[in-house]
Amino acid sequence: MNSLDEIITDSSDVREVKRALAVKMRENGIAPAQIAALLNVSEQFVSKWKRRFEQFGAAALKLAYTGSRAFLSVEQHSATLSWIGEQETLSIGELAEYLERQYHIQYQSKQSLYELLSVGGMSWHKTEKQNPKRDAEQVLERRTEIKKTFGVKRGHRKPGDNRPFAR
Repeated sequence: MNSLDEIITDSSDVREVKRALAVKMRENGIAPAQIAALLNVSEQFVSKWKRRFEQFGAAALKLAYTGSRAFLSVEQHSATLSWIGEQETLSIGELAEYLERQYHIQYQSKQSLYELLSVGGMSWHKTEKQNPKRDAEQVLERRTEIKKTFGVKRGHRKPGDNRPFAR
């Protein structure tokens, strides 16, 4: 994108488009105050990008940040997703250990681990069909205790008895 028009028509980033529009409008004689009001920017914004355009050309209006390099290569990412797919259950800690052991990579944030799990088709919010801490014997004991305490089965009360159950 070498010209203002190309940036305006081809850029997918609204910040670049605003910069190019501000410069083009200023070159067409529109006052900075009007441009600022139309584009919802400051007059300093208009002046800054007009000056940069004059010094460095249209390329100066493009975003400078391109992002950081990925920790995992394409092959490592693919292998990790395959490994995730082979697991029945997987915690964030286990995934972090795998990445450290296999590729000597440690993520600063857990967000990258969550994204890997998500792309791998696994949720870190996975629910279980039954409470793993449930003890069937304790549940039966508690039910028996409740029946003894209240003397009635659940849902069976005498007509007109609107008192709440007391412990």
